[in-house]
Amino acid sequence: MGTIIKEIIRKRKTPYRLINNECIIANLENHNLIILNEVGGMVWEGLIKEKNYVRFLQNLKDKFSDVPSDFEESIIAIIKELEKEGFVELK
Repeated sequence: MGTIIKEIIRKRKTPYRLINNECIIANLENHNLIILNEVGGMVWEGLIKEKNYVRFLQNLKDKFSDVPSDFEESIIAIIKELEKEGFVELK
Protein backbone atom coordinates (compact mmCIF):
# COMPACT_ATOMS: atom_id res chain seq x y z
CA MET A 1 0.00 0.00 0.00
CA GLY A 2 1.32 3.46 -0.91
CA THR A 3 0.13 5.31 2.17
CA ILE A 4 2.72 5.59 4.93
CA ILE A 5 1.30 6.67 8.27
CA LYS A 6 3.52 6.53 11.31
CA GLU A 7 1.41 8.28 13.88
CA ILE A 8 -2.18 9.50 14.18
CA ILE A 9 -2.87 12.32 16.62
CA ARG A 10 -6.42 13.15 17.68
CA LYS A 11 -7.15 16.83 18.10
CA ARG A 12 -7.63 17.83 21.74
CA LYS A 13 -11.03 18.62 23.17
CA THR A 14 -12.98 16.87 20.45
CA PRO A 15 -16.34 15.83 21.86
CA TYR A 16 -17.94 12.64 20.60
CA ARG A 17 -20.77 10.30 21.48
CA LEU A 18 -21.52 6.69 20.64
CA ILE A 19 -25.21 6.30 19.82
CA ASN A 20 -26.76 3.12 18.40
CA ASN A 21 -23.43 1.76 17.11
CA GLU A 22 -22.58 5.08 15.42
CA CYS A 23 -20.03 7.64 16.50
CA ILE A 24 -20.86 11.34 16.25
CA ILE A 25 -17.82 13.64 16.45
CA ALA A 26 -17.92 17.45 16.70
CA ASN A 27 -15.12 19.77 15.65
CA LEU A 28 -15.64 22.87 17.80
CA GLU A 29 -13.11 24.93 15.81
CA ASN A 30 -14.86 24.74 12.45
CA HIS A 31 -18.31 23.57 13.63
CA ASN A 32 -18.17 20.35 11.59
CA LEU A 33 -19.91 17.14 12.59
CA ILE A 34 -19.15 13.71 11.26
CA ILE A 35 -21.10 10.50 11.79
CA LEU A 36 -19.15 7.26 11.60
CA ASN A 37 -20.49 3.73 11.37
CA GLU A 38 -19.60 1.10 13.95
CA VAL A 39 -16.16 0.40 12.48
CA GLY A 40 -15.45 4.14 12.23
CA GLY A 41 -16.39 4.46 15.90
CA MET A 42 -13.96 1.67 16.73
CA VAL A 43 -11.27 3.57 14.81
CA TRP A 44 -12.01 6.79 16.71
CA GLU A 45 -11.99 5.09 20.10
CA GLY A 46 -8.86 3.13 19.17
CA LEU A 47 -7.05 6.40 18.60
CA ILE A 48 -7.58 7.27 22.27
CA LYS A 49 -5.35 4.39 23.32
CA GLU A 50 -2.79 4.18 20.55
CA LYS A 51 -1.12 6.79 18.33
CA ASN A 52 1.37 4.48 16.62
CA TYR A 53 -0.29 3.40 13.37
CA VAL A 54 1.11 -0.15 13.22
CA ARG A 55 0.06 -0.96 16.80
CA PHE A 56 -3.27 0.83 16.30
CA LEU A 57 -4.03 -1.24 13.19
CA GLN A 58 -3.07 -4.49 14.95
CA ASN A 59 -5.24 -3.65 17.97
CA LEU A 60 -8.15 -3.02 15.62
CA LYS A 61 -7.57 -6.25 13.67
CA ASP A 62 -7.55 -8.18 16.95
CA LYS A 63 -11.19 -7.15 17.51
CA PHE A 64 -12.36 -9.06 14.41
CA SER A 65 -12.46 -12.80 13.91
CA ASP A 66 -12.39 -12.48 10.11
CA VAL A 67 -10.37 -9.59 8.65
CA PRO A 68 -11.20 -8.85 4.99
CA SER A 69 -8.37 -8.38 2.47
CA ASP A 70 -9.22 -4.69 2.03
CA PHE A 71 -9.30 -4.01 5.79
CA GLU A 72 -6.32 -1.65 5.90
CA GLU A 73 -7.54 0.31 2.86
CA SER A 74 -10.93 0.78 4.55
CA ILE A 75 -9.32 1.95 7.78
CA ILE A 76 -7.06 4.37 5.93
CA ALA A 77 -10.11 5.80 4.14
CA ILE A 78 -11.75 6.48 7.52
CA ILE A 79 -8.55 8.04 8.88
CA LYS A 80 -8.15 10.24 5.78
CA GLU A 81 -11.75 11.44 6.18
CA LEU A 82 -11.05 12.27 9.84
CA GLU A 83 -7.96 14.20 8.73
CA LYS A 84 -9.87 16.07 6.00
CA GLU A 85 -12.51 17.13 8.52
CA GLY A 86 -9.87 18.35 10.99
CA PHE A 87 -10.26 15.68 13.66
CA VAL A 88 -6.81 14.08 13.42
CA GLU A 89 -3.31 14.94 12.29
CA LEU A 90 -1.19 12.38 10.44
CA LYS A 91 2.57 12.15 10.81
